[in-house]
Amino acid sequence: MIAPCTLGSSDTAYLLLLAVPDDEQLWDFDARYELTTFPCELLWGPGDGADAFAWWQSTTVAGDSVDYLDRLFAVRVDGGKTYLPQRPDAVAGLRSDRRGGVWHLVRSDFPLDAFAHVRHPPRESCSSADEPSRACPVEDVAVGTWSEIRELVREQGGSTSSGYRYTDAHVPRSFPLAADVGCD
Repeated sequence: MIAPCTLGSSDTAYLLLLAVPDDEQLWDFDARYELTTFPCELLWGPGDGADAFAWWQSTTVAGDSVDYLDRLFAVRVDGGKTYLPQRPDAVAGLRSDRRGGVWHLVRSDFPLDAFAHVRHPPRESCSSADEPSRACPVEDVAVGTWSEIRELVREQGGSTSSGYRYTDAHVPRSFPLAADVGCD
C-alpha cells in the first residue's frame, strides 16, 4: 500500500506499508503507535511520490503471514494522559524524554482493546496474569517504569531491540483525540 502521510507539517509525503489490505484502520497508521487492527510494518518512507514509486518498482516484497492474537502492547500513563499503545520494540527505542510515567504491559489481540483497558479502570471482569478472565479481552502482564517493562519483555524472550526505526510519520488522523490521550 502506498499511503500519503505527514511529516509534522503540511507537506505531503508517502509511506509504503506491509499490511492487511482489508484492515479498516489502515488509514490511521502511525509509525510510533499501534492503531491498525492488524500488525502493520513501515517498509519505506516517508518521502516523495516519485521516490516511493521507484522503491516499489525496484524492490521485491515477499508476502507474509502474521499472528495477531495475544500480542504484547505497552501503554504509558503520564501527566494525566493515557498514551496510545505501542509495540515493545518501539518502546525499547524511545528517546529518554518519552520514557516517563507508569507503563502497563498488556496482552491483547487488538491495540485499541489494550488502550481502553488501561485508560478505563479495570472491572471485576478483567484479567490479570494471576487470575485470567474470559469476560475481558485483555490480560494485565505488568505495571512499572519504562526500564522495568523493557527488562520484563527481554526476560520473556521478546524483542527489546530490533530494526525498529523511530519516525513520527503517520497518516493524518481521521479522528480527533481527546485531551487526555497522549500521542506526542
